[in-house]
Parts: sequence; structure tokens; C-alpha cells
Amino acid sequence: MLAGDDIDAGVVLLRAAERVAGRGTGETGGDVVTFRTLLDVRNELGGCLLAAERLEEAGVASRVVAGVLQRGAATAERILVPLVGALDPG
Repeated sequence: MLAGDDIDAGVVLLRAAERVAGRGTGETGGDVVTFRTLLDVRNELGGCLLAAERLEEAGVASRVVAGVLQRGAATAERILVPLVGALDPG
């Protein structure tokens, strides 16, 4: 479970991933599946980051905030796995 500085580092990483996914939607070359997948990842990460921020502001236990971040990362990974598998020729 993430705690303290790990939560801050997790937020930084998830925000970076959210930005990359958002930028990537403009670079899909018309591939609707890739566009939709990146959009779903961006939205999932954005929602989890917003929820974690609000929970932290409300004084909710850091383990709960960490859990939200971890679930967001895990869900983003599940969304991306089929896309990565489709792109991997090997």
C-alpha cells in the first residue's frame, strides 16, 4: 500500500500518464480503437486523481487515498492490455 511520499509520487506518475494518454488521442491516425482506448485511460486516471485529491482534502485516511490511486492504475492497465496485445506482432 502506498503511503506519504509514495502517494505524492504516485500522483505525479498518474498525472504524467494521464497527459500522455490525452496527447496520444490526437496521434492515433484515425484508428478509432486506439483513440477510444487512450481516451478511456485518460478519463479513468483523471477521475481517480480527482477522487484522491478530494478524499485527501477531506482528511480521509491515506490508505484509502492510496487505494483509489492503485485502483486507477490497475484499471488503466486493464484497459490498455488488449490494445498492447493487438499492437504486438510477436
